Amino acid sequence: MAQSKKLGEESNEGHDPGRFPSANQSGSALDNRDLTRLVASDASFKALVRERFALRFILSAIVILTYFSFILLVAFSPSSLATPATANSMVSVGIAFGVGLILLSVVLTAIYVWRANQRFEVLTQQVLKGINR
Repeated sequence: MAQSKKLGEESNEGHDPGRFPSANQSGSALDNRDLTRLVASDASFKALVRERFALRFILSAIVILTYFSFILLVAFSPSSLATPATANSMVSVGIAFGVGLILLSVVLTAIYVWRANQRFEVLTQQVLKGINR
């Protein structure tokens, strides 16, 4: 049976350090199943999965609700979107709403990236440390 290596260590088998070895690199499919069970049972991995799902769900719900709201306004009240944003404005409410949707998407993406770099990366490193023990 092949000698097991810690994740993140250099290997002369050609796989990227810090990544899980594929079945043809580890030498045994049993090793991969054991590694999968080990990762799946890790408390940090469970927290990572739970937190990522919750954040994705919330951010997706925000995007879906705002975009569908815009589509519903276009479908059922197009005249409300055609009104000027202010008394002497050439910009309509619809254009302002559309720009707001684009900005909202950028902000929500930034929130996800920030959270991924702050919290998810920490949990990922904890999982890797737990496996390397």
